[in-house]
Amino acid sequence: MRLHENGKPARKIRTECDILHSTLHRWMRGIRNSGSTRAVDNHTPERNELIALRRRNRRLEMEVDVSEQAAPVFARKQA
Repeated sequence: MRLHENGKPARKIRTECDILHSTLHRWMRGIRNSGSTRAVDNHTPERNELIALRRRNRRLEMEVDVSEQAAPVFARKQA
């Protein structure tokens, strides 16, 4: 990012670092927006909420699966 800010062309940076155009610009956008190149640091609040909801949904689906598998076992013990 500093190279680009100091006037070095993006094309030259890409060539020297052997990276794709989209990668360099994604990194630069992330640094400009949040100061980080990590994708997790550059998610919008809506994206973070979606990720959290999907994670919760997977956990709840696993709980249902376990309950469904355990139900016949408990039913046999009751009888």
